Amino acid sequence: MPFIEWSPALSVGNEEIDAQHRKLVDLVDRLHAATVAGEVRERLGQFLVELVDYTKYHFSTEERLFEERGYPGRDEHVARHREFVSRLLEYMEAYDEGNTAISIGMLQYLRDWVLHHIGEEDRRYASFLFGAPVG
Repeated sequence: MPFIEWSPALSVGNEEIDAQHRKLVDLVDRLHAATVAGEVRERLGQFLVELVDYTKYHFSTEERLFEERGYPGRDEHVARHREFVSRLLEYMEAYDEGNTAISIGMLQYLRDWVLHHIGEEDRRYASFLFGAPVG
């Protein structure tokens, strides 16, 4: 059973953004699966680098759309992005300092953030950016 399961409730109604969100969900789900299987110690650095890199890529896509279309909630949304990346970088720093364990708290934070951010915050911009209500 997946740690995070993609559902229509997470769709923003845009194929490109939804595909990127699915990839983020998959990355967190793979990290959880590796943790459960006891494989994470040797692969945590790789998972974190992939998660940070893809998160930055995805956020740049959203932020470009905000800028191009004049989204009024841009600044607040971008601040949320920066907070998340900062948190991921803290996890990477801890890993680089020798902390190769993954905590349940970290996994829960990632899961909760992804579900809340995509399921609530990202869905707020959907009708503005894409013209169709999501629901």
